[in-house]
Amino acid sequence: MDKVFEEMKSDFTPPEGFVQIPDLPPAYDYGKFFIKIGSSGNSSGHPELGFFIRPEHVRSKGGHAGGGILLCAADYLMGFVMYRKVLKEKGADYHPTTVAMTTDFLGPAVLGDWVTPEVQILKVGSKIISVQCLLHCNGKPILRASASYIMIQKAGI
Repeated sequence: MDKVFEEMKSDFTPPEGFVQIPDLPPAYDYGKFFIKIGSSGNSSGHPELGFFIRPEHVRSKGGHAGGGILLCAADYLMGFVMYRKVLKEKGADYHPTTVAMTTDFLGPAVLGDWVTPEVQILKVGSKIISVQCLLHCNGKPILRASASYIMIQKAGI
């Protein structure tokens, strides 16, 4: 796998306009997530996100990304979008904690694939926020996740 990774290093350059999201929490240090803000091709006006399937994501001899990695990525990306769309307006005194998640694996992603999410906030309640995410690669859906997050007050506030 190291030889394949060395040959692909130049292929891990994100599409034009994307920059790496800095200061990810330690739970997400296995990979790099990218963001593109102000895309003219994005009619929603929301930032575009994406990540590569890297060697550390591969869990099979066939080069397919592990389901746990995709699930973790969906959880992070839903939280990221939720923060930008909902929590930022409410103030920084709360953070979302996943309380339930349902996932359907729809197709494979392999080493070097560029994966993009489509995240939608379904419902914002007083304490619970419902979100769904569809991960795509090569123009096809590979994972569908829906989750509920409870808003927990940050310590020391």
